[in-house]
Amino acid sequence: MKILSLSVMLFALLFQTSTLAAQEITVLKRGERDNPWVPNSAITQHAAYAGYLAAGFGYEWRDTWAVDLLYGYTPEEFAGEAVHSWTLKSLAYIGAVGSRDVVRVRPYVGLSINYSPDSELFLQVPSQYPAGYYPASAVRPALIGGLEVRVQSQLAIGFEFAVLDSELAYATDSKNFDPEYMGSSGLSVRWLL
Repeated sequence: MKILSLSVMLFALLFQTSTLAAQEITVLKRGERDNPWVPNSAITQHAAYAGYLAAGFGYEWRDTWAVDLLYGYTPEEFAGEAVHSWTLKSLAYIGAVGSRDVVRVRPYVGLSINYSPDSELFLQVPSQYPAGYYPASAVRPALIGGLEVRVQSQLAIGFEFAVLDSELAYATDSKNFDPEYMGSSGLSVRWLL
């Protein structure tokens, strides 16, 4: 009798758990009338001047525009010293190919502003140089181009190439653009909330 009672209780517990799991639970879904301050994506990125590994959040409007904020970290073994950075990216999607409900491919262009609070870098020119002698080295803008593959409006994988302003100036002055020595390619994963 104890075994039968235990079996019935276990079956009831399993049945109750399975019905709970089947219910839709929405925590951070953002609709048109919800709070606009709640991000609609979580992002991880490798390289493209965001850091060896970067993580953050993003906002997207009308499938045409996105803004991302990422915190990046590069370990000492890759950069000679540990590097912390913040990246603010603005992306404009050029178009889309594919179905919104299955798979969509979307090319994009954009601009990022990278900030690193490293003690060797500066926001204001050091006092031994005249004002305007050097541009700020702690803040660097970069041009971005990429391709995003979005799966069922839940997950997006992006392949990105970024070129810093200093690299563009060098390419303009030397009239030589070699992607092997200029720019940084990266991979991002965007989870849509």
